Amino acid sequence: MSYALSVFRVPRAILDRLYGKGDRALLAEAMAAIRADLDDFDAELGAPDLENNDVDLSHAEALAEIFSGRFTEHVNSSRYGWAFECLCGFIGEPLSNDGFSPCKTGWYEQLDEILKAHGVPLRFADLIYDAPIPIPPADDWPCVGHWGTAALAARQPLAQLIDRIDEADVKQALQTALGWLRAAEAEPGSVIVGFHG
Repeated sequence: MSYALSVFRVPRAILDRLYGKGDRALLAEAMAAIRADLDDFDAELGAPDLENNDVDLSHAEALAEIFSGRFTEHVNSSRYGWAFECLCGFIGEPLSNDGFSPCKTGWYEQLDEILKAHGVPLRFADLIYDAPIPIPPADDWPCVGHWGTAALAARQPLAQLIDRIDEADVKQALQTALGWLRAAEAEPGSVIVGFHG
């Protein structure tokens, strides 16, 4: 299996309507739009898996729990991550993942070392390990994270760093990341949400 990064530009105002808000209108609209995708995850990942787990949920049930802000204990927590990815595909805009498909988590560590060495205040670890809403962290995949408005401050130093990079794969990945920051800047109040899995 190849692992990759999926990235979405998502309006912060809509994210703020999710976790624990019980926004039934938004949940119903999302369910109508992404139910087939959630069902596909159920089929692909065998959810709910009550043969191997005492308790488990479908991905649609996991999405409903995200809206309620109450999570069932001992559930395969990847259900929440995949459900949230489907939701971000509905409420947000998918962005390019050039340079990140396929990739392993070690790639983010390598890029973070380069950013740190050049004083660029941005970390890929945040993009995959800092979820924008408090869903249970996955015990498997996906890793979920985000870059908020503070990350926009890195746009100029990142652009300057790219001009000094010679390695083609590093340059491509950083140019893609710069595109994400520019996309967020073009839509004030949006965040970049990432899913690695």
